[in-house]
Amino acid sequence: MDPDTEHYRLLGEELDALKQRVSAKIGADDVAYVTRLDRLSRVFEIVGRALIYTSLEPGVFFVGVGALWIHKQLQTAEIGHSALHGAWDGLAGGERFASETFRWDAPIDEESWRYAHNVRHHGSPNVAGRDPDIRFGPARLTEQTPYSPWHILAIPFVVTVLAPNFLPVINSHVTGLDDVFVNNGLPGKLDLLPDRSWKSVHDAAKRALRKYLPYYLKEYVFFPARAGPFFWKVLLGNWLSEITRNVYTAATILCGHVGDDIASFPAGTRARSRGEWCAMQVEASQNFEVRLLARYTMGRWVPVRLYLPFLLWILG
Repeated sequence: MDPDTEHYRLLGEELDALKQRVSAKIGADDVAYVTRLDRLSRVFEIVGRALIYTSLEPGVFFVGVGALWIHKQLQTAEIGHSALHGAWDGLAGGERFASETFRWDAPIDEESWRYAHNVRHHGSPNVAGRDPDIRFGPARLTEQTPYSPWHILAIPFVVTVLAPNFLPVINSHVTGLDDVFVNNGLPGKLDLLPDRSWKSVHDAAKRALRKYLPYYLKEYVFFPARAGPFFWKVLLGNWLSEITRNVYTAATILCGHVGDDIASFPAGTRARSRGEWCAMQVEASQNFEVRLLARYTMGRWVPVRLYLPFLLWILG
């Protein structure tokens, strides 16, 4: 038997056993956990918005911005990301966090994200022409994206524009709106749209706008308008909390998926077994350490056991 084939078979069997042990532990405690986390997040939102509105000096104002950022970061990275992965699907009492119906407090279309991330990204991790996460706009994240001198010139744009607007950029990407204007440098040219027909463009715009419009009207019109003469202050506080969430999210995602030791795969690559697919997941991502405070706003608050069943069975 091919040593590689045997290696992947053993890896698959070991992960199957791990899945059984982990799945047996998922239940009421996990639903109670996410419920408490969601409640805590809402408290941070109330405190943050109140402090931004009532602040009379910069110190209190920035504490309010920080509290509102924590709310948005938890809703996006901890609660929303996990819910859309299906972490609480099928658990009694966790219906509010079911992946098919969950709506997060973030400007990203849930249905589009589930397809682009769960099916395309995890289904074909770092495979050119299949994984849309290989490219975000002008960013060249792997060697599978054909090089252009534009990629060097685009670095300041990535730092000053893409990162501060990371979530709306993700929304335009996963809905296929990016495909209308920019090709991915590969023969197929498109990441997510089937073509550039009027219907495809209309559907992409509709999916993008159904999150953009209500979200940004809430953040930049509704809450500021309620502040009356303090409109500018609430608008500024909401904008700063958005920028902080976007930059933090961009940094953590890029650190986990970009680097010299991250594997990428040419177009047409397919795993021959679940064990090989799991190995591709590992090779296409990396662990990294951050300071203690940041560990509890990204990646430590949601137990890892909630991810494992999804990661092991996404192709099954």
